[in-house]
Amino acid sequence: MSPEVALPIIIPLLTGTLTLLAWRSNIVQKILSVVGSITLLASSIWLLSSVLDQGHVVMYMGGWIAPYGITLVADMLSAIMVVLTGMMAVAIAIYSLSSASASHERFGYYPLMHLLLAGVAGSFLTGDIFNLYVWFEVMLVASFALLILGGERAQMEGR
Repeated sequence: MSPEVALPIIIPLLTGTLTLLAWRSNIVQKILSVVGSITLLASSIWLLSSVLDQGHVVMYMGGWIAPYGITLVADMLSAIMVVLTGMMAVAIAIYSLSSASASHERFGYYPLMHLLLAGVAGSFLTGDIFNLYVWFEVMLVASFALLILGGERAQMEGR
């Protein structure tokens, strides 16, 4: 059992939940977002080092093997892509400290950002095509919600 495969998915989901619970405090949301992004980067580096040692890392969620359970697989390409996701997460979280408007933060910018990160990491680490579709849908829902955040007319029309 290799928990480092699931951590790049669990950490953004947990961070998104915590930032959602801290709905009224923008400062707490910002701190949680930066800490969660740094933790995502650290766990993805741990995953990459495990892949370098073992070749590929597999985790069967709930102990059920495919086709009955969810399989998470990390090979060299997916581990590198998850590390790049972690690096981008840290950069976006730090940049968002000064660039995200208060209205966007009020409408759930940080929870949506971490839901998007979970979808990206899940898409890279999934072991079958059905779960790739699920994670891709999670990623799309979060990205579309981020696109229309604020509700201005230009955003709704896609300009």
